[in-house]
Amino acid sequence: MTREGREIRGIFCVLLLASLASACSGGAPDDAPFFYEPKGLPEGVDAPRNAYSETPELMAVGYVGGCTGVLLDVEGPPDAPAYALTAGHCVGYDRWLPNEISVGIVAPLPQFAANTFWDTRIISFPIDYVAYQTMHLRDIAVLRLRETNAEVLARSVIPLRIAQSAPARGEPISIVGHPNSGPLLRSRCENGERTYLAEDEFLFHETSNACAEIAPGSSGSPVLNTNNEIFGVLSTGAGSGRPCTLNNPCDLSQPELVNAATGTSYFADVARLGDCFVDGRFELDAPECPLAKPTLTTAQRGIARYVQSRADALATWNVSLANSPLPYYRFKAGAAQKTRCDDERGYGATRTVAAQPTIDDALPAQEGMYVLCVEGSLDGHSFAKADAAPSLLSEVDNTPPPVPEQSDIGVHSLNQVVSAWLSVDSIEHTKLYYRLQTPGQTDCALAESDLVVTTSIAISRLPGDPRQELCVTAEDAAGNRSESARLTLAALP
Repeated sequence: MTREGREIRGIFCVLLLASLASACSGGAPDDAPFFYEPKGLPEGVDAPRNAYSETPELMAVGYVGGCTGVLLDVEGPPDAPAYALTAGHCVGYDRWLPNEISVGIVAPLPQFAANTFWDTRIISFPIDYVAYQTMHLRDIAVLRLRETNAEVLARSVIPLRIAQSAPARGEPISIVGHPNSGPLLRSRCENGERTYLAEDEFLFHETSNACAEIAPGSSGSPVLNTNNEIFGVLSTGAGSGRPCTLNNPCDLSQPELVNAATGTSYFADVARLGDCFVDGRFELDAPECPLAKPTLTTAQRGIARYVQSRADALATWNVSLANSPLPYYRFKAGAAQKTRCDDERGYGATRTVAAQPTIDDALPAQEGMYVLCVEGSLDGHSFAKADAAPSLLSEVDNTPPPVPEQSDIGVHSLNQVVSAWLSVDSIEHTKLYYRLQTPGQTDCALAESDLVVTTSIAISRLPGDPRQELCVTAEDAAGNRSESARLTLAALP
């Protein structure tokens, strides 16, 4: 819950997506109990126990890969297959696709592990395949198990029902999961505000909360109402890095692109997901199913996620639909805070792919995040539901990155060999241009002829090497360059 310059997420493999998974592959832990009771938990958090059936209603929550998941009660007959629910990004890194909606794909996750209390033994169920997975507007995955409802119940595990609606803002909720892949914890807080998030290349409709003890591993945790019915799936959480990047979702309902408040996490709405099951089997075409369906429209970006766009040299979207199987399309573009792809309003006139295969409208010169939404059509009149419309994000950045500082230099000395390295931000400093020189040289400007380009700098020098000065210039993801900095390396012994 692909993508240029991306780091492996700690909180969207989200939490974006975060995403809050500590890993996106692998099986459940060993089936032995944890044998220790978590202590020192913050207010509103407890570690349920079930050795003597104290909390049987939470046996359905468990591990799936490095995430959390929950077994579903979809009111199917005993011989119908059992299903589980988790976050979409938990299915695997190769499924982190911003506009993809997948149905019936091979499961990279071997099993679902239930009954994961600190004082009980795990009960495992093999996963058959992924019935539905997406990171488009909502970060969820529905997993079909190899066992039937009757076989799950025979092992004393009672799946949880899906709510028909979400509680009102301010109503009590609980999030049950495995932060840091530890024993099952239950966090209680109040339901927050539904909002619109941007994280890396993903857009999500999510609801906020301030439940404590949400950490990597919590992704996919069921969000429950007071009747222990599922109405949400935990997806992502606030970070402290550059806003709107992976693990650092920004709230597009706010005028500025800033990180959410520390301690805030977000969940996808799954109320009425039960309407996607007919006679106990997942049916995406069920009349009342609220999930978005796959679209045939394919829009391929021709520009980077971060671009320069100036009044005298405006960047263009340069989005190609040449490979789209649908012959017609329409689109709209605008500031991400004001443009919703799943809103039918604002789409332009119908175009034909044959006549206009590329969207080359200009991006503004004003810095900010912009979104392009595309809808495809077979006949030029009927368009797919807007909730399936592909979206492409681009951020205009005309500001040079910060100049690397002396404090960014790390030094290690071993056997008279001094190693130095430069540690910088991955978005603001995607490239480093540098030259190692003798102190006292007056010119620290870097010429194209002597640039050494790298994403990180590691230098080892032997005794007697007089080069103790580093001239360095940083380049950000949009191609802006900083001024040159003159940094001093540690003197050799």
